[in-house]
Amino acid sequence: MELTLDVIHPPRREDEPARCRTFRAAGGIIGRASHCDWVLDDPSRILSGQHAEIRFDQQRYQLVDLSSNGITRKHDSQKLPHGTPVDIEHGHIYRMGELEVRARLQAVPVTPQGLIPDDAFLELGGSDADYHTDDLLDALLPANEPKPNIVAPAHLATEDDHHRIESEHVRLPRRAILSDYRPPEDDTLAEQICQRLGLDLNNRDNLAEQALQAASLLRVLLGELQLSLRAAQQLDETLGLRDHPHPGLQHDTPQALLEHLLQHEPDATGLLRSGCHRLRAQILAMQQANRHCTERLTQLLAPHHLVGSMGPLRSDGARWRALCEVYARRPEQLQQLLSDAFNRTYQDQARLLGAFHQHLG
Repeated sequence: MELTLDVIHPPRREDEPARCRTFRAAGGIIGRASHCDWVLDDPSRILSGQHAEIRFDQQRYQLVDLSSNGITRKHDSQKLPHGTPVDIEHGHIYRMGELEVRARLQAVPVTPQGLIPDDAFLELGGSDADYHTDDLLDALLPANEPKPNIVAPAHLATEDDHHRIESEHVRLPRRAILSDYRPPEDDTLAEQICQRLGLDLNNRDNLAEQALQAASLLRVLLGELQLSLRAAQQLDETLGLRDHPHPGLQHDTPQALLEHLLQHEPDATGLLRSGCHRLRAQILAMQQANRHCTERLTQLLAPHHLVGSMGPLRSDGARWRALCEVYARRPEQLQQLLSDAFNRTYQDQARLLGAFHQHLG
């Protein structure tokens, strides 16, 4: 039996020779290195130097994974165990890096030496004359009945009647396929999604799972973005900044927002960016307002604000009484001054950052 491996993907060019290799009982090594029995070119260098080994054991060809990136069986997307021999079936396709290799098993015709006919030992004993003299029918025939002319039969079979079985007409056994078996769907869509997300495409076993997980994370992200925008809108209304609600708040659920983004693809990127810009602008405005409020508080607690009509403060007790008098006379006024300073700075910074982000697009 012989094993022939053909590279079926990527398809070869017209001026390129067919890439195939026939292995016999001696087996061989497949890889990118020059000392391999079958050297495969791989510009992407995903294929290892010694990627796989072909073995022949107990009248079965076996494939052993020696690579670092693995070998995948295409019809069931199952990854072969590393270092463990796996039987090769006729017609199976194996993925090695970016290459797809199909296996073909062929029986080797054996030329028989001196075939012995099946009826070689079934010849009747005795000579041809025995058919005329020792025939038992003579006793059953009447005396006046002429004897029949019995002719000795020819040989029942000759050597020319036997022909060897041609291997081309022998059907090789194949594994039965269940009636409800469905071949795996093409993972082109999953590859495109993972490529858009910047994920590694070398691990092709769980591309579909990664794509589904990315969709779930997108739904969670949109929900958290809506909650953050609602909190920012409530804070702006509390501080007296009457800004227009963000378009992302027009939808009640993340599913509705995602459906809107998919239906209006040209504006989807701008809508998400504007939401993130508004949140960043609010954080920066809060930071600047807090800083200005701290500076304003320091100014309000300066010594010249505490002296008033008490004259110069020469002792700690006098300073403490002056501070208590300030809080006793105008606590609401001091609080209003700090609140006005915070709100004014926050509104100015929010408008400035909003105009800046609108200019950048």
